[in-house]
Amino acid sequence: MSMPNTIATPQPTTEATASKSSVKLQSNSVIILGAWNPAIVQPAWLADRKVVENATAEGLSANPLTKGFFFQMGDVNWLVDEQRLQVWAPGSKDTGVYAARVLNLLSHTPVQAIGSNFFFQAAAADWPANKMPKLGDWSLETSPTGLQFEQFVWAGTKKMGADTSCHINLTRSRAEALALHINFHRDTTAAKAAHFAGAWKDDLSTAKEVVSKIFGVRVDD
Repeated sequence: MSMPNTIATPQPTTEATASKSSVKLQSNSVIILGAWNPAIVQPAWLADRKVVENATAEGLSANPLTKGFFFQMGDVNWLVDEQRLQVWAPGSKDTGVYAARVLNLLSHTPVQAIGSNFFFQAAAADWPANKMPKLGDWSLETSPTGLQFEQFVWAGTKKMGADTSCHINLTRSRAEALALHINFHRDTTAAKAAHFAGAWKDDLSTAKEVVSKIFGVRVDD
């Protein structure tokens, strides 16, 4: 028997057939690719310029290979090196507002792209069975034991307007966990990146719509 070589695609779900299943937003992040100066974007600088509400920095660490720094201020995590600025936080904490403040203060920074990321998680038992990733006709449960698959992944990309591409990754693992990552990617300049970051709440709403329309699942805040 030949091995199937196609990944089954979840079919869009209409409102009338939507499942009562739900998924929880675990965390989110905003990543800006550009020529950053890690010596500038430091806890004291963020506090002095009112970028953050909590001026106390914790867990400060440096990476000599990337010349980067990681630190936490309140419940917001920061990573900055010479190629990227990343801001992430648990749940639905608005990370875009912090990225936008930095971009507005450092508007001269050469920026190539910005991405908003939303990470959802659910128990496999709470996810619609007909929306699970498959390899041909195989689900993770029905795949031959001898092949020892640890996880199945479904990935899709869709264009959303002139500026945005949406990348969707759904992962089902043997640990009975299911992870969903939605990324909105934009190639842009610093000025436009600040606008996109400031519209983080719109991205969250759009991510919820994507989850509902494609998988028939609602997002619990």
